[in-house]
Amino acid sequence: MNSLSLPAGSLCALIGPPGAGKSTFATRWPATWRVSLDAYRKLASDTEADQSATPIAIQIQDLLLDARMARGRTFPELGIVSRIAGLRRE
Repeated sequence: MNSLSLPAGSLCALIGPPGAGKSTFATRWPATWRVSLDAYRKLASDTEADQSATPIAIQIQDLLLDARMARGRTFPELGIVSRIAGLRRE
């Protein structure tokens, strides 16, 4: 797999079809640096692969991001939260 170098403060969005390896690629970085629907799909349906749980996963993600932003806590390692597939932008 190719390496990826990003300047400090960058935001990287991995976009692709299910099973393309986005989550596998993202595991190169600490979990606190990642915002991923996979974890929320697993909470909703016991598996990250259940695409039918995506709408619920987006709702869970939005609630958590809204709560963090309301408290002034976004993701300092990222510096920004993006509005991609349900993510809110600061």
